[in-house]
Amino acid sequence: MTRGFVGRVVIGTLVWAPIMAGCGSSAGSPSAAPPPAGTPAEAAPAGLSLPCQPGSGRQVTSPGPMNLTDLSGQDLSCAVFDHLTMNQVKLREAKLPGAAFQAANLNQVNFTGASLVGAVFDGSTLNFPDFTNTDLRGAKLTGAHLNNPVWTGATCPDGATGASCDGHLTPLPATAGPATPAPTTTTTTTAAPPPPPPAGTQKPPANVPTAPAVFNGPTDGTYACTGGNVAINGLESDIHLVGQCELVTVNGAKSHVEIDNAHRIVVNGANADVIYHNQAQVSVNGRGATARRA
Repeated sequence: MTRGFVGRVVIGTLVWAPIMAGCGSSAGSPSAAPPPAGTPAEAAPAGLSLPCQPGSGRQVTSPGPMNLTDLSGQDLSCAVFDHLTMNQVKLREAKLPGAAFQAANLNQVNFTGASLVGAVFDGSTLNFPDFTNTDLRGAKLTGAHLNNPVWTGATCPDGATGASCDGHLTPLPATAGPATPAPTTTTTTTAAPPPPPPAGTQKPPANVPTAPAVFNGPTDGTYACTGGNVAINGLESDIHLVGQCELVTVNGAKSHVEIDNAHRIVVNGANADVIYHNQAQVSVNGRGATARRA
């Protein structure tokens, strides 16, 4: 199970270490290692100008889901966010040209006013992304799963502007700069002890399987929380969480989730239904979704 984290800059339960500006500069990070070897995001043909090869910049990592982190205004040119789960992260007015979000899970990420020129989202799922006034020229969104995006004032991948980018996702070509080695950016964290369970909380039965950090497919059954975060992404899941959870995020549409104890509950899935049994901080964002205490 993923526990809460604390550290230098606390936004919600996750700490994110500051990233130095620039695509390839290592200023202020003399001991940083280069990003792990892998297949970089595919560079687009000539057209728009990018500062570096897409996905050749800093590697952004997190020991668990990145929750409520504020990266607004950061220079993250060509940074790599591949395979991350990002919940309600703020990237307002961030510089993200050529950034790679491949096979990532983005839930209510706020890109308002950001530059995503030539960014790559292949294989990612974006639930309720906010692209208000965002520059998306050349961004590769055709291979992503987009659920209820906000396009207000956005410049679309094909350069069009208007009320919506639906039908305007074919990206303009872009010319990428050199792939400069860049340091790896990681979270600086210290594991926090799990919060004490509320009065009257019973220890989950020994025969109940432990809930994973992420349910990616449709799932039915009873699972035990052990103080960490749980994300339910599968559609039409029917899950009962016993024990003590820190944060439960329900992204799967038409899912039914019963929660014995959680400090925070976020319901993003359309028409999802959540029942919880103890006091919790609850946010319902999905269209037609409900959460009620029983």
